[in-house]
Amino acid sequence: MNLAGVVARERAIVCAVGTVGMEIQRRVFFEKELDFRISRSYGPGRYDAAFEQKGHDYPIGYVRWTETRNMEAFLDLLAGAKIDVRPIITHRIPVENALSAYDLINGKSAASALGVLITYSAWMYGLQIGSI
Repeated sequence: MNLAGVVARERAIVCAVGTVGMEIQRRVFFEKELDFRISRSYGPGRYDAAFEQKGHDYPIGYVRWTETRNMEAFLDLLAGAKIDVRPIITHRIPVENALSAYDLINGKSAASALGVLITYSAWMYGLQIGSI
């Protein structure tokens, strides 16, 4: 956090994301009039029952990027082939072996994994191969 304060421009916003040290040097933040913020897990709407349980979204003018809008934007980019996740997929595991996928993700397996993709066969859904 202190390095962020040193490299930030004057009156910048320094935002802590995740678990970081909180021994902030007051002088650095004071002299540059930095705004220090702590992000909420999952972003805006987290801990708001109307948002989380009832699906009420915040107006776009108030919160530009909610968790839902982030996911929609990512899926749109993925569908438009503007993002390629193939390089990070290290394992493709059939759904029948899904437990081994969770062992990889949780570190219970000796193998290391970056991206684990659980695959489903077309026959599971009664689809013809040509219709996928």
